[in-house]
Amino acid sequence: MLATWQGLGVGIQKYREGTVYSFVDIAPKEEQIRRGEIPEITIAGPSEYHGAFRWEDLSDVVLTEHDLLTR
Repeated sequence: MLATWQGLGVGIQKYREGTVYSFVDIAPKEEQIRRGEIPEITIAGPSEYHGAFRWEDLSDVVLTEHDLLTR
């Protein structure tokens, strides 16, 4: 699933008890995130950012499909 949180693209990985855990595209707010100004987003590694958000705060939620077969 894909969604938007405060203008950032997120790839939803897990939902538990009202909280969405996801990968985050930080491009528009990279400096703020690196300075720790957005506590919902953590730096997981080089170019890897994770977020924990309330479901109600997401917009543009889209279900995506992945083909698991490789040819």
